[in-house]
Amino acid sequence: APDAPDAPDIPDVPGVPQINVDFNPLWEVTGVFTRALAIAAVGMLLTLFLQPQLDRVADAITRQPMMAGSFGLLTVVVAPVAILIMIVTILLIPVAAIVAFILLPMAWLFGMVAIGQEIGDRFTKAINQTWAPVLSTGFGTFLFLLVGGFIGLIPCIGWLISLMFSL
Repeated sequence: APDAPDAPDIPDVPGVPQINVDFNPLWEVTGVFTRALAIAAVGMLLTLFLQPQLDRVADAITRQPMMAGSFGLLTVVVAPVAILIMIVTILLIPVAAIVAFILLPMAWLFGMVAIGQEIGDRFTKAINQTWAPVLSTGFGTFLFLLVGGFIGLIPCIGWLISLMFSL
């Protein structure tokens, strides 16, 4: 058999690029609705047991919104540093875990429910109705988180507006 020459090196043809888009508007809307409904239900329970405390927080938020937002921003900045210092001490790791995973989310939840209570009270006054505090708090919290969640779906700036609501 005669010697056959080697085949020349041919560069590989690039494949079709894979573009993964993980945005499904139906699931996003369902997630916002479900989250708002769940937090509104928790808010109704909080209203049953902690009505005076919610009134106090809602009053502080409405009287001095810049001060309340400043404390929220201060918490967002200082809490990670404080948790990191607690973790470095090794002895306070359980306390840091409790603060990070229980106390801070509960403080956020309490603030959201307090704002929702104020929104619900103002809504019932606007339509000249008197609802039970549990219902007005549940509706106000649901409405607040629903609007905030839908604003959060806006590309590029939605997260910033949602962050401002959370502070």
